Amino acid sequence: MTDTISEFPDKCMIVRIPIGIEFDNTIYDAAHRCWRANKDKAETADYVLAVDNGIVKGVFKPKKWHITTEKECEKESKRCIALKANIKLCKLKKRIRFDGVEAPNDVKKRYLNKEIPSKYQKGQNPVRYSF
Repeated sequence: MTDTISEFPDKCMIVRIPIGIEFDNTIYDAAHRCWRANKDKAETADYVLAVDNGIVKGVFKPKKWHITTEKECEKESKRCIALKANIKLCKLKKRIRFDGVEAPNDVKKRYLNKEIPSKYQKGQNPVRYSF
């Protein structure tokens, strides 16, 4: 049985990564890509949790957030059919992405391979915040 995260001692941005879509075979590639989210709020997050089916698969420390360019979205769309429809949003500067690194081991231990509470698993928007 998987442990459930009972509380978030850190400010976490929780992103549901696409199931069954490969991003160069890394969780980071799936997690740092084009998200429809508020850049100002995202910049206040300590960590980004990449979640698949409610389980944390990756924990990252964002170093810098960017407004996603149309060119970046087109590059991503070659890897992900679901993103092709979102290129228009990139033109409107409605998508963000981050550059980051894996979180320190003590932080990964708090979250990695644990289930997030159900309230963060519901809804159409794949982005949630613990704060």
